[in-house]
Amino acid sequence: MVALSNFVALRQLALFAVVSVPVAMLVTLWVLPAFHRFLLSGPNAEGVATQRFGKLFQQLYAAIGNRRWRIAVITLFICVTAVALQTGREVTMSGDPRDLGYRDGELEKRSRTLQSLFPGFAEQALVIASGGSYEQALQANDAVYGALLANGFHRTEVVSISPFLPSLKSQSRALAAVQQAMGGERGRRTKELFAQAGFKPGYVARVMDLTQVAPILPATYAATSLGQMVDDALKVEGGEFFVLTRVHAGADKAVARLVDLVTPIAGCRVVSERLETQQVLSVLGREIIWMLAVWIGAAVIFLTLSTRSLWFGLRSTLPALFGV
Repeated sequence: MVALSNFVALRQLALFAVVSVPVAMLVTLWVLPAFHRFLLSGPNAEGVATQRFGKLFQQLYAAIGNRRWRIAVITLFICVTAVALQTGREVTMSGDPRDLGYRDGELEKRSRTLQSLFPGFAEQALVIASGGSYEQALQANDAVYGALLANGFHRTEVVSISPFLPSLKSQSRALAAVQQAMGGERGRRTKELFAQAGFKPGYVARVMDLTQVAPILPATYAATSLGQMVDDALKVEGGEFFVLTRVHAGADKAVARLVDLVTPIAGCRVVSERLETQQVLSVLGREIIWMLAVWIGAAVIFLTLSTRSLWFGLRSTLPALFGV
């Protein structure tokens, strides 16, 4: 089953297992019995060291029959198992191949270059809003930006074009709100404030003439300092339009909260190095559990058929289980 895994490391582990199983069987059936008889030959053995080992093994076998020794061994076994379970809870797994000792010089060089150009890039997540047109993508991007600010993300943690390039729908809604606010008594009061500040009546009339407001489009920023940022945030691929937003999410909890906020919004998804690592670990964990379950089941079946005793087969898997 391990040989069918999608992970190269697990397939290599299967190769080691294929080699180690027959070797272990040969050692168990031929080498260990001969070594065992040789050591237990006692005074008749050749060599002082061999005689001492033989006497030591004989003493150990004799002590095993003592009830106190059995209790001591069982107590020691329980204590070691308890310590192993406690320390095993602190063992974590990493989905980064570099943590397995693998180092790619070119990859390290690119990583250093990326960090020098974009400090803190590893702690950022990318939110991608997509649509069949720029308008649909921008509407989704506006929804993402509003959801982030409404749920605890500070403006300094979000790099988005939504504040200065909203969708036409958002612009129309904002213009209608301003027109409503500038009408009636509020409009008259605003004109008075402009006049008191020294502005000419003609200029004030042009400023407050909201019927001639042109919509803000990506081309609006073509000749400005924001043009490059707009070009970097807007992408087209295969007839699909995308708007990119960068969010600072340096912790796993922040990435999880970001995913919970973005996923319900249609056409939006989160891309993050931490998220990819979590997904890899999730798949790896499932494959390891499945591998252990198949291995234990096969071992129990094989031992049961060989010894014609299910109880013996179950007991034989205990050492391996405690080792895991």
